[in-house]
Amino acid sequence: MRDYYEKYWTGELGWRPPNALYPETVRVLINWVPPQSSILDLGCGEGATYATALLETAKCYKGVDLSEAAVERARERGVDAISHDLSQPLPFETGAFEVVICIEVLEQLFAPATVVAEAARTLRAGGILIVGIPNAAFFLDRLRLLTGKFEAGGSVATVGKPWEDPHIRFFTEGSIRKLLQTCGLKIEKVIGLRHPMLAALPIISPVLAKVVGGYKRLSRFKTPLDNIAQVYPRLFARHLMICASKTDR
Repeated sequence: MRDYYEKYWTGELGWRPPNALYPETVRVLINWVPPQSSILDLGCGEGATYATALLETAKCYKGVDLSEAAVERARERGVDAISHDLSQPLPFETGAFEVVICIEVLEQLFAPATVVAEAARTLRAGGILIVGIPNAAFFLDRLRLLTGKFEAGGSVATVGKPWEDPHIRFFTEGSIRKLLQTCGLKIEKVIGLRHPMLAALPIISPVLAKVVGGYKRLSRFKTPLDNIAQVYPRLFARHLMICASKTDR
């Protein structure tokens, strides 16, 4: 597993995660994470997608990732990161953090419930766990299944080869709620991240992409439909974000 993720973060698998801020994720995290919080970032990667935005107001920011290469780059960005296998108990005291973040990680784990339980242990009473996951019930994925096709969605290098994809667990809004509640957490908020719907429409999007010069350019076009993910996330959100709290009990 460690060898796989070293290759994952160095691009040896034919693709590597984007080295840039995720605007929608940053927007939600800034709204949900109180300033001057002690933060633990599980699966922090290189710290490039949102950590730098949260570091500005955090009291302390700890990061954990399996990949040594990713951890080294995260440290260069100011994250106090360590290499650690999330299948093992976290090396932090019970109740050490006010906020635990776990963005686009649970779907890559053999035992996500174990990791959520450990995240809950490290939270102090009243603290929050923020989880981001791909939505397995996204309408476009449902349509693909109707045609007999399936994409796990973890890497552009594995399109057409889901058996090689890093995503091995799949969640809907209902199942992620159940997982968090099973680990003793109270669901506070569930939202869908806005998605460029012009780039997600069957049949129409490939044609539009050719006209404008590719999907990347097409994704820049904003329409009122982009907000539908926030109105009915369980169907129209490609990615879900969930905020759950640790009760005083």
